[in-house]
Amino acid sequence: MNRPDESSIRFKLRTRFKKRSPFSNCLVPLLDSLGWLGTQSQLAEAHSYMASKMDLAEFRNTLAILKFESKGVSTQLDHLDPRLLPCIWVPEGGTAQVLVEQVEGKLLIFDGKSATYKQISSEPIKGLALLFESLQSDKIEFLKPQKEWFAKALGRFKVSFMLGLIITFILSVFTFISPMFVMTIYNELLVAESTYSLVFLVMGIFIFVIGDFGFRVLRSRLFGFVSVRMGNIVGIEVLRRILYLPPGFTEEASLASQISHIKDFESIREFFAGPGFTALVELPFVIMLIVGMVVIAGPVAYIPTISILIFIAFAFAINPLVKQTNAKASKAASERQEFLLDMLSNFQAIKFTGSASIFCQRYREISAKASLNSFYAARLNALIGTTSQSLVTFSSLATMTVGVYQVIGGGMSVGALMACMLLLGRVLAPVKTGLGIITQVGKLGKSVNQLDRLMSMNIETRIDTNMSLTKSIHGKLAFNNVSIRYNPEAPPALLAVQFDLKQGETLAIVGHDGAGKSTVLKLVLGYYHPQAGRVLIDDMNLRQIDPITLRKSIGYVPKSNQLFHGTLTQNMRLANPAATSQQIWEAARKASIYDEIMELPEGFNTFANSRTMGELAEKLGKGISLARVFLKEASLVLFDDPEFGLSGDAEKEAAFINEIRKIKGRSTILIATHHLSFIELADKILWLEKGRMRAYGSKEEILPKFLGA
Repeated sequence: MNRPDESSIRFKLRTRFKKRSPFSNCLVPLLDSLGWLGTQSQLAEAHSYMASKMDLAEFRNTLAILKFESKGVSTQLDHLDPRLLPCIWVPEGGTAQVLVEQVEGKLLIFDGKSATYKQISSEPIKGLALLFESLQSDKIEFLKPQKEWFAKALGRFKVSFMLGLIITFILSVFTFISPMFVMTIYNELLVAESTYSLVFLVMGIFIFVIGDFGFRVLRSRLFGFVSVRMGNIVGIEVLRRILYLPPGFTEEASLASQISHIKDFESIREFFAGPGFTALVELPFVIMLIVGMVVIAGPVAYIPTISILIFIAFAFAINPLVKQTNAKASKAASERQEFLLDMLSNFQAIKFTGSASIFCQRYREISAKASLNSFYAARLNALIGTTSQSLVTFSSLATMTVGVYQVIGGGMSVGALMACMLLLGRVLAPVKTGLGIITQVGKLGKSVNQLDRLMSMNIETRIDTNMSLTKSIHGKLAFNNVSIRYNPEAPPALLAVQFDLKQGETLAIVGHDGAGKSTVLKLVLGYYHPQAGRVLIDDMNLRQIDPITLRKSIGYVPKSNQLFHGTLTQNMRLANPAATSQQIWEAARKASIYDEIMELPEGFNTFANSRTMGELAEKLGKGISLARVFLKEASLVLFDDPEFGLSGDAEKEAAFINEIRKIKGRSTILIATHHLSFIELADKILWLEKGRMRAYGSKEEILPKFLGA
């Protein structure tokens, strides 16, 4: 039995958790044993962005991202089939191990605690075996449009739903026990005056109460699990789908409207977690209760049946008005929320322009509209609730009146009447909650339709995200008569733009605001494809390159100083998840922010959150964006208005320009700017006006014309 060579390149793949754990130690040896042929970067990207230590859940999530499906089996070590190896073994009270292979009764394992390979015997030790299977491409549905996604997602819980129905059936059967107990007391025990039988009946009813309580708790836990898991699945898939949609679907939508749509999907989780779902599950069993009433009370059962039919007719008649009123209220509330989010996002601009009174007036109007529509919806729902309660009261009185006549006429016993009245409350429960269920199901249907439409859209990537470009980008770039407009009614954002850059050349893209400078960068990044002409990188048409893979190969410094929730190290590592601490420090030095970071109390572990993000972004944001470029070591680098965010600081600007000079010649650089200091870095200049080329050529040829314009 040969041990793996611990000095091999495959074994040198690293994990980047601050705290080593048996699971993090086992990750690479398991991947080696499974024959995974990915890269260090893919392994790093599979790790959780925020996790500092790998546990069992994080371990399985990481393998799932790397396209390995896991299954946990409780077994004994000596019962484990060798054909299932390699796998993870966690003995009871022990730590994770990789079971690599078995030969002649001996197991080769990698011990996660000591991080060494060992040979052990198969012994009757209990534990958990994690078995792994590589997902085939036909199982990876995320990359494809997914029709009827919600129905397929619900299918994952079919066992839970079946158990829920069985438990609800048992509870419906239990519903008859209490009325039968009352009927027995009135019809038998009071006549026989038998206290001995009463004791046994009370004991039986006590057992019934405990059983009923237990089944209800079990059902609530079951449906609670479904609601939490379904909410988690919907939330993750919605966000992932939105992140991978082509930018044209999301770029023009406001932040407020996107948040509003995401929150709309919350109604799915709320429905499964709320009483409406339980009431919906119980609805079919009402028929069984009505049949029981017929058996116990005969014609008296017709009264609640007629009441239910009247309510159903009433509910369907008024439901269109309810949907219309609730839709108006929901739309008005969304508009108010969008206005508030937009106002808070532009709070400084409102202050600077002195337009606070205008926004107060606009909010007063929007809020009044939302409040009025909410009042109409509440008034209608109150009317329906009052009507439902009146119908229930009338049905109860009518049932009691007819029942008394039956008792007087000898058609039924007093016990049967009392049992019938107990069952009546359960039978009429849908009348109390029925319209609420219909309204909730209507909202659920709307959310499900939106969810299915989202999941059926084509995502941006066209190949498996673990695939990369067949060769590294060298930086040669060309635009051949490129034209694009963002929508059919809009004027061309670019029209017949043409230029070419050799590897290592720098191009300054100049022009007024709206001239098309940023559009050029977006085309290079694969955000959009031109309607006419071609964009070529290293003589490859961008349409033939997966845009997600392309962007991983390009360095990009955006106009705004962007920091994300997390430490400064985590922010810089977004550009290269496999980067070591030494590489991050070196990138910070190159970007001239190392000393500033080290002056912070927590250094590179300084956390950017809602309270500190603005200050950190202003102080370090541009430098961190540049550090990301150095970490990526990209051969093609894009700068969008690099002077923006330097706060007019001449010293910072000079340092930033000096760092760009360091990558000149090694990387092809595009700078969208109108600042002379950055234009002078260029070898060539592209001068745009209203999306058209006014001039293109060498800096010596174009710069005097541009400055003299």
